[in-house]
This record gives sequence, structure tokens and C-alpha cells, in this order.
Amino acid sequence: MTYHCKDQIVAYYVFSVMREGEEGRWPPYQIRGAVGHRRLEDQGIHAYRGSEPGIWVSGRKVCSIGLAIDGGEVSFHGSALNTSEAAMNGFYRINPPCGLSPSVMGWVSVDRKLYIQSVIRSLGPPMYGPFRLVDREEFLQGLGLSPLPS
Repeated sequence: MTYHCKDQIVAYYVFSVMREGEEGRWPPYQIRGAVGHRRLEDQGIHAYRGSEPGIWVSGRKVCSIGLAIDGGEVSFHGSALNTSEAAMNGFYRINPPCGLSPSVMGWVSVDRKLYIQSVIRSLGPPMYGPFRLVDREEFLQGLGLSPLPS
């Protein structure tokens, strides 16, 4: 089950994993590094890899990362960085989040704009090609859907 709220920075990566005519197996640790360790350290937060997937700070999972491949060619999942204590409420409704106790989940305070810009820069060329930020309405229109009222 996936949980998202306004107190998270959510990123979905949709791109071909086929590179140079070969079957692609892009390493998930590059995504993890791009959205977590390095980006949080840029803001003075010591982040690390825990025993479970995701990004951890002070014994708490602050960023969940889900990666899936559709038919072996297209990535269609993403990440969610918890940016306030309010984000924690939803994890108690989907028990267990990521197969863990809700009490393991945590959050970090970051400069949202700086974090997002840093992630886009780190995932752009030469790694996988151009990335850009789209808002909710543009994303839904691209899928041929109408946005629901906020």
C-alpha cells in the first residue's frame, strides 16, 4: 500500500530502463543516493542506509523508496520524503507501512525547493536524461485525467 500526503516530497520516476540497446538494470542505489543520502547531507542532515530499504536518520525511516519495472522496460514508482510530523499520522492507518511498525517512521525538516532542485540535478544528464518538475495538474493531464478538487 502507498501513502502520500502534503507533508511529503513525492517523486515518481517514469523512464525507460533500456540503455544502449541492452536490457537495462539501473541500480536502485543510484535513486536512493539521489533522493536521500547526498541530498539530505547537502542540508546538514546525516542520512544512511538502514537494514531495511529507504533512507534513515537517527534510527527512523524518513524516506520510502519503491521501484518497479513494467514488462522489463519502464520504471513506474518513486519515493516519498517525510517532511513534517504531520506525515506520521497516515502511517498508523496503513499498518504496517513498508512492512514495519509505524513507530519506525520518521521525518526531517528540509528546504523543499532546494531539495527538489538538488534531486532533479542529480538525476539529470548524464545519468538517465532530462528530468523536470511537473505539478499535479500537468501530471494528471499528461495521463489524460482531470484533477480532483484540492
